[in-house]
Amino acid sequence: CAASGFRAGPDCNERREEWIPESGLRSNACPYHTVINLDATEKHRVNISCSSPGDMISRSWFVLPPAMEYYYRMRNPSYHTLPPFMPGCTDDMKVPSMEFIYPPRDARIFIPRSLRGELMSMLPEIAHRRKNAVIYWHLDNRYIGMTKYVHQTELRVGEGDHVITAVDDQGITLSRKFFCIGTL
Repeated sequence: CAASGFRAGPDCNERREEWIPESGLRSNACPYHTVINLDATEKHRVNISCSSPGDMISRSWFVLPPAMEYYYRMRNPSYHTLPPFMPGCTDDMKVPSMEFIYPPRDARIFIPRSLRGELMSMLPEIAHRRKNAVIYWHLDNRYIGMTKYVHQTELRVGEGDHVITAVDDQGITLSRKFFCIGTL
């Protein structure tokens, strides 16, 4: 697959021939190309809840997970993000719209002090497919603020178990547990 570098799968648009070791033939096919259904304008995704099968246009699309897409898009301006669903169309949630970049799952986090002795903060971060999405942040079931465009928020946390929750403007929710192992 010219886009991912994986062995080409059935949905890959562009293929490149490469000389590879024989063991490469046992590698997985490209997991990032998938067929999506679009409306007649090819500007909105559709599914059976809002369009008849005869009106759908099927296209193969290069779809990265949200965190990978966030970084890939910075270096590859030609990358096309998934089109939004047509208004009134139900999102089938086959492709997640947001993903935690930080903290990692079940992280053990140490919060250092600055050179002035002040307790530093942590910066949880979310990658979201929609550039203008609004995310509402909660720490241990307490609302702490919202972000738009850049989805990072500064948190000061004490030692112990914590849960950070992000809810976007469409009600999609992600939570991540982490443990603060202490401070200096």
